[in-house]
Amino acid sequence: MSRILVVDDIPANVEILSIHLNDEGYEVVEALSGKQALSTLHQSAQDGEPEIDLILLDVMMPIMSGLEVLAQIKKDPLTQNIPVI
Repeated sequence: MSRILVVDDIPANVEILSIHLNDEGYEVVEALSGKQALSTLHQSAQDGEPEIDLILLDVMMPIMSGLEVLAQIKKDPLTQNIPVI
């Protein structure tokens, strides 16, 4: 089963995406901020959990924008090859 990380600061958006993706058979991991997303990615890699196969990333978020999160993801060797939409 593919794992998708959904990142959005609006809980309703995360919930809607999660419901639809779960209905299609995907395992969904949720993050409500850029900081939480990066923490989730690193924790997943360190704990040996199944890899995140795709990241759905909101661009406009407070504190750390989606573009800032993307830059951090792409410069980390553990996460740089994960596709991001």
